[in-house]
Amino acid sequence: MEKQIALPTKQPISLTEVKEHLRVETTDEDDLLTAYIEAATRMVEQNLNRSLVLTEYQKVFDYWPHDGGDHYSPHLSNLERNAMFLEHPPVKQVDSITYVDGDGATQTLAAADYQVDLFREPARIMPAWGKHWPTGVRYQANSITATYKAGYLIPFTVNTGTDVITTPGYSPSNGTRVRFSTSGGLLPSPLSALTDYYVVSASGTSWSVSLTEGGASVDITDAGGGLLFVGELPAVVSQALKLLIGHWFWNREAVGSAGTEIELAYGSLLNAARWTL
Repeated sequence: MEKQIALPTKQPISLTEVKEHLRVETTDEDDLLTAYIEAATRMVEQNLNRSLVLTEYQKVFDYWPHDGGDHYSPHLSNLERNAMFLEHPPVKQVDSITYVDGDGATQTLAAADYQVDLFREPARIMPAWGKHWPTGVRYQANSITATYKAGYLIPFTVNTGTDVITTPGYSPSNGTRVRFSTSGGLLPSPLSALTDYYVVSASGTSWSVSLTEGGASVDITDAGGGLLFVGELPAVVSQALKLLIGHWFWNREAVGSAGTEIELAYGSLLNAARWTL
């Protein structure tokens, strides 16, 4: 079983971008459009079973997977039968794995004892080489908990005096390749969209970027504006959001079959997303 335990701190698309898309110039409908943005985000996430903005989840297990496991199938390899699968891609990091021992105390599994495979979807957690899942777990419901974060977009801020980027809840490693995007504003100068950067000087959720792996940090001269993100939202998802919001806004008092063509277009976008994501 999985559940969301912390809501995203930002929406994936800004009010400014939505109003530009709809050619709305007044502020009279800002509250309504803001509500539509949130509703469209939840709808797209549910339809695609994907997280758009960094979200924290917990998945609980009654036992370690080697006893039958998550997604047990006779066709799975021994490696996969030992794996815990995380159901909300794209997973960015696993924060912790805890379990209840035989005495009823909660223990935290050392990060060196397991490996996280983010290449596959769904992402999976397996014992590290030469390691095994702990024995002596108390026989009770939800005795094991994996806490992780997933989402295409990770909100960030930047300190122009130190060139340090901060991503609350996300801690990349040195050498991680990242891209930046914005909605309704400009990226901090001289950062550019569609450009690969590499994490340097990482310390928890604070880090800098370089144009080369292990190189000198980029001198960031202004803080940018709008919604600032590490990561990029797939274009097909962005278009699905705008299509939904626009349809709801311009047809908010319509009845009958006025939305049939929009629903077909939205369905086509989602099908395209399922094939490409």
